[in-house]
Amino acid sequence: MDADGSNPRQFTEENQHNLHNPAWSPDGQWLAARKGTVSRRSIPTGRITLVGGTAITMRDADNTQEIVNNAVILVKDNRIEAVFPKGEQAIPADAQQLDITGKVVIPGLIDAHAHGGLGSDEITPQQKWMQYSNLAFGVTTIHDPSNDTTEIFAHGEMQRADKVLGPRTFSTGTILYGATSEVNNLEDARFHIQRLKAAGAISVKSYNQLGRAARQQTIEAAAENQIMVVPEGGMKFQHNLNQLVDGHTSIEHALPIAHVYDDVDQLWQAIDTGYVPTFVVSYGGISGENYWYDRTDVWRNDVLCATHRRSLLSLLACVAPRPQIITTTTSMWHAPPSSYGTWVHG
Repeated sequence: MDADGSNPRQFTEENQHNLHNPAWSPDGQWLAARKGTVSRRSIPTGRITLVGGTAITMRDADNTQEIVNNAVILVKDNRIEAVFPKGEQAIPADAQQLDITGKVVIPGLIDAHAHGGLGSDEITPQQKWMQYSNLAFGVTTIHDPSNDTTEIFAHGEMQRADKVLGPRTFSTGTILYGATSEVNNLEDARFHIQRLKAAGAISVKSYNQLGRAARQQTIEAAAENQIMVVPEGGMKFQHNLNQLVDGHTSIEHALPIAHVYDDVDQLWQAIDTGYVPTFVVSYGGISGENYWYDRTDVWRNDVLCATHRRSLLSLLACVAPRPQIITTTTSMWHAPPSSYGTWVHG
């Protein structure tokens, strides 16, 4: 396609070297791929109707919680046309009907801080158990703030073109780590922002840059290029506070202290910065992941058993008595190993 993304066409060997990064056309319909072909974004066509289930909608969600019983959900192509109680409106004659009596339909979940390998040595698998699990649990969009640039954007492009199955995938690509992607001035910051955006990033991960000035320059360069900046405080509360003041898009991971007071509350309310606490991995306390391992038989979960590799699930198979986790307001430790259960493999 041309430099502005228009005029999609087959690339020849002569001009293929000009295509350094894949890109969508302005109308979002065509994808220029790395190997010199142009693929169409996969958009389903036709009408489908889900009938008889319970629909939880997002209509006027700030003021009400709408639940439609015995609902009809009309879908045309890739858009929901209408949601209403059965019998209130006629169902189009050309719509395929699916009886979902006893099921509940909710809006797709967005995992704003997802992780996981989506390729290996720049090879993208056609079937990825992790993404099957995401879909099975209702996650239809993920944002991964730390992944391999070449692998996750390739996966995201293939997902949009219906070459692999998975949630819509957005990412920062590889993090801007202070030890390897130094930002010593605004030009450095612009270089890193522009190269990641060209690869497909909608955001960048500012991770332990060596000074506050570097973090501020990253924010400035990102604003110039209309891209988000998500930092991590590295378990340092003072970092979290100046990240708030400097205007990052969000704070990733939980604050590493048990309680905050009115000064922090008032500061945060005055700043347009989001909070993604990632309770699965918590700073300053027990991680949510271990809570589920301790309280439930994760390895027996029906959805995981249907979508996950059993060899991985078997590693989580621990039988009672489980480790007793002892906590105080400032520390956490495990009971002696003798109280642990038995690991079961296979």
